[in-house]
Amino acid sequence: MTDNLMIPVLRLLSNGRYHSILDISRVFCSSFEHIAIVFEEARKFGVVIHRYNDNFLWVNIVSLLDGSKINLYISMLDVKFDLTLFDCLVSTSSYLLEYTFTRRCTFDKYPLFVAELQTDGRGTRGKKWHSGIGSGLTFSFVWSFNRTVDSLSGLSLVIGLAILRVLRSLGINGVTLKWPNDILYNGKKLCGILLDFCGFISRKSVVVIGIGINVNFSSKLADMVGRDIIDLSSISNRCLDRDYLLAILLVELSNILHEFDGSDFSRFMAEWNNLCAYKGQHIVLNLPDGSAHTGVVDGVDDKGRLVLVSSLGFRSSFSSGEFIVL
Repeated sequence: MTDNLMIPVLRLLSNGRYHSILDISRVFCSSFEHIAIVFEEARKFGVVIHRYNDNFLWVNIVSLLDGSKINLYISMLDVKFDLTLFDCLVSTSSYLLEYTFTRRCTFDKYPLFVAELQTDGRGTRGKKWHSGIGSGLTFSFVWSFNRTVDSLSGLSLVIGLAILRVLRSLGINGVTLKWPNDILYNGKKLCGILLDFCGFISRKSVVVIGIGINVNFSSKLADMVGRDIIDLSSISNRCLDRDYLLAILLVELSNILHEFDGSDFSRFMAEWNNLCAYKGQHIVLNLPDGSAHTGVVDGVDDKGRLVLVSSLGFRSSFSSGEFIVL
């Protein structure tokens, strides 16, 4: 379990100066031994702490998320989110789900939970979403729709479009959309989307939307994940301001979700298909019931379902599943 003092201690050290163990202990009313444990825990996440006598310096400083800056951006951009920034959470989506059912939200503002460090983030189909200190954006928010849950097909695809629009506005091109929940660059995973449908609350269909974006992965964290991933810093060759990135993502997400609520996925189908990863490639689609279908990807239909063309030329649409490229 991650020590709750780790991120607060790193915030103190983020000014690039040496801090004595005595001062650190006094600030957090903690023992020398506890602070030493915090430093050891931080090293597991790739944090380099230099010690000179009893003074400590954070060598490879990363910019930690700043709640006041994010709130300032949100207010300037006029989007209605109620931000709570956590130093560390097991999972932003799991915590927000519990919050949503406990509080029975009225949605004057949409609850938004952001975590600097997520220790056991949930991905789709039971997979884990990995994050480190300063490595990405992991956030979840509640959104309500004036439609039934059954009519929200294509929602994850629309969210992917919003994220990709923002990235392209920042000059990050070559990013594609993998049906139904991923954003890729050169076949490597850059971003994941998780939806938790909460049913009807206050006469609205309520969904918790979880998003994880790799921004600046350390080599240590990449080795820990052990599969093909990529981050925005590697693609763009620059260090992005995560506070600003989150704010402009929220603006585009808010705009596209309002538009989606007033129409359906058909409005976005052509744009999504132009950005579809693996279009024209042979795949095997594994369905939840254990069956498998082979075909050539031909994008998605007006319901957001994956379209496969068989070897005989028959077209079939699928609303769920996970595929492997042949």
